[in-house]
Amino acid sequence: MTVSILEIFELKTRINEINRTNLSDITFTDEFGKPIIMNKTLIEDWRFIGMNNVDFIMTGFYKEKK
Repeated sequence: MTVSILEIFELKTRINEINRTNLSDITFTDEFGKPIIMNKTLIEDWRFIGMNNVDFIMTGFYKEKK
């Protein structure tokens, strides 16, 4: 595997940008570019979890039913 240092900086910068944004201000999309409708209660609950916006997706929390 070859990894460009610039690629790492660009990825980390983008992740930081996502995590700095208020979760309720982000429109997540699926692989077809269609917006994913998020349960507003889950977004509110996530504020108290202590994790970041990327983790909201990576943990699958956004799929939980309330």
